Amino acid sequence: MDDGSFPQYGYAGEVEIEYGWSPIRKRKSRDVKTSLMVNLAGIGISLIDKTPQELLYFTLQSISLLRDEYADRRVDCEFKIQDLQVANQLPLCRYNILLGRRYNSSESEDLQRPVLHISAIVLEQNKSKNVSMIDTFVLSLQALQLRLD
Repeated sequence: MDDGSFPQYGYAGEVEIEYGWSPIRKRKSRDVKTSLMVNLAGIGISLIDKTPQELLYFTLQSISLLRDEYADRRVDCEFKIQDLQVANQLPLCRYNILLGRRYNSSESEDLQRPVLHISAIVLEQNKSKNVSMIDTFVLSLQALQLRLD
C-alpha cells in the first residue's frame, strides 16, 4: 500500500456513542412550591486585640444561597462563595494575604468558578423514621494558598 492508507482486513462494524448534558437541578417550573434566594455582596470580619489593633481581616465575597422546594417534596439547595481571603494586618508582616485563592495565570476560568460551591438534592423525607435521603451532593473547593510568616 503505497498510498499511505492502512490495509483493510475486514469490517467490524460501527460504534455509535451518544452523550448529553443532564443538569443536576431542574429548571424553574410550575411545580416549585417555595423558593428562597439570598445574595450578599460580601462579609468582612476583623480580629482586633485589646490595644485595639487589627490583626486579621477575613472577607467572603459574592455569597449566594438558593433553596427550591418542589411539589413532589424534593428540595434543591445550593450555596456559593465566589471568593475568600484572610489578610494579615500587622505592620511589618512578610505576607499580607495569609489565605486566598491560588491564581493560575494560564487559566482565566479559575476566576469564574466560586471558591466554594455546595449543591444538594434532598428527596422526600420519611417523617416517621426521621430520615432524609440525599439524592445528589456536590462539593467543589478551588485551590487556596496559605502563606505564613
